[in-house]
Amino acid sequence: MTRLPGVLALVALIALLASPPLPAQAKSPSWTRGDWQLAGLATSAIAADCITTNQALRRGARELNPFLGERPGTTSLTIGCVLATGATVAIADALPRKWRKRVFVGVAVLGFGMAVWNTQQHGRLRPSL
Repeated sequence: MTRLPGVLALVALIALLASPPLPAQAKSPSWTRGDWQLAGLATSAIAADCITTNQALRRGARELNPFLGERPGTTSLTIGCVLATGATVAIADALPRKWRKRVFVGVAVLGFGMAVWNTQQHGRLRPSL
């Protein structure tokens, strides 16, 4: 199976991170305590999705994310989760402040929703800490 979608996602992330920043007036100079809390919530949601995905894959499920392929290994899954977290923070930081909350809440809803879906589709999964 080809990993072309994953390579394209990595190239897109690098292009995003290398792009010039928005003008200073469009971007907030600092993050509030609430911004950091929402970033933590979004990161936790991504981690929950990754943990439940990994457990489901070990039980024979297949991954539906086209960027990872049907049977990603633990390393590929971990790299994907780290890239997703980095991209979320970079996008939230690059956007005007009023959009930051929306990005983090959207990612949190999606991540926790995927974790619940993983659990419901593949039986009750225990966190592997």
